Amino acid sequence: MKSKFIFFDSKRSFFINILIVLQMALWIFYMASLISLIRFNSSSNEKINKSFKKNTSAELFLNELIPESNTEDTLYSKINEILSVLESKGYKCGFISSSDDYPTDISIPLDVIHAKKSDLYSKFNQLENSVTSLKPFYMNQYVLDSYKDNIIGKIDLSTWNQQNDIPVILGSTFSKSNHIGDKFKIQNKFYKIVGFFKKDTLSWSQQGASNSLFSLNNSFVIPINKKVLLKKYACQPIIIYSKSKININDIKTAITPLYDKAKVQSVTDNINNYLKQLKRQTDFKALRLLVTSILITCSLLLTLSYEIYTNRDRIGILFSFGINKNKIFFIISYEFSMILLCGLMIGCLFYLRNCEIVDFIYVNDTLLSSLYIAIVALIIISIFILRISFNNINKLTPKEMIGGFVE
Repeated sequence: MKSKFIFFDSKRSFFINILIVLQMALWIFYMASLISLIRFNSSSNEKINKSFKKNTSAELFLNELIPESNTEDTLYSKINEILSVLESKGYKCGFISSSDDYPTDISIPLDVIHAKKSDLYSKFNQLENSVTSLKPFYMNQYVLDSYKDNIIGKIDLSTWNQQNDIPVILGSTFSKSNHIGDKFKIQNKFYKIVGFFKKDTLSWSQQGASNSLFSLNNSFVIPINKKVLLKKYACQPIIIYSKSKININDIKTAITPLYDKAKVQSVTDNINNYLKQLKRQTDFKALRLLVTSILITCSLLLTLSYEIYTNRDRIGILFSFGINKNKIFFIISYEFSMILLCGLMIGCLFYLRNCEIVDFIYVNDTLLSSLYIAIVALIIISIFILRISFNNINKLTPKEMIGGFVE
């Protein structure tokens, strides 16, 4: 079949066309990935600033108490004594636990909250995508108080643990199919929805060597039983809240007479240190992507320039027929747009299939918008390269374009 293209015809420029398509596909993948990584840092910082108040909380670790306590009652008494001292100084003690660390066998049937299995998959933390059933997340009133600006609904925290119907706060994922005031029954217990977390509210988890931020978008939060938690204490950090700037030394001084092996760390400092480590890793990856993107850009520049240069004879012929340069450039651009479309389709499909994870465990929550930015950038760069290459050819005389005659 005869090609209808003048400059990017399949017979004369087949291999060059294939090369351009591959270069553009790779450019889309690497540049969109780079944009996504750059935006991830700012996006995560924005979510963190919205979810956590700076320098108003600390994490208390009492890990060494477990082997030192003979019975559950002894463990509970020791921890409760420490917390009573802190509460007497005006601090509030927050408890937060997942089902894995809390003695419970509750599993939430998805039909009760009108949810689907796909609703359990997070769009922030990839580790949550392995979840196959909805488990409750436990918080006491002081943890919820720190989230009050991120909760939709009026919640009476003073009776959070003392209501006939167990109060539930759902993640934003379930807000469209449920309403505040809805009630349901699970394992002979009645639950009542009292609020929803705002979209992209985050929680912080630090236990042992495992540190992570995770989304509350698909959460099911209910009250925690302090006594049950402390008797089965599994090294979860206890969150200490202060009305003003947290004083780590003051907390240590208060509990040292009772237990000198306790560790107290600022929540803000822990999150910042975690983000610094994550940023170093993402920055290194971003640098590799940037270098690769620059090399592909240079390669695309050379290939397009070569393609225009090898077609200078055809440009000269069109000039000799009286076709003006703007129309010739339009013809080149139109033909190139077909090649560009092929490259975009392959690059987009490859990117969408291979760039779900922006880095390590975090999901690429700017997947599509980063791709759109990369597409626009590629179109602009391609037109710029074509224009520069065409202008260089346009400076030649018709004889230099066509090559002259040999007798």
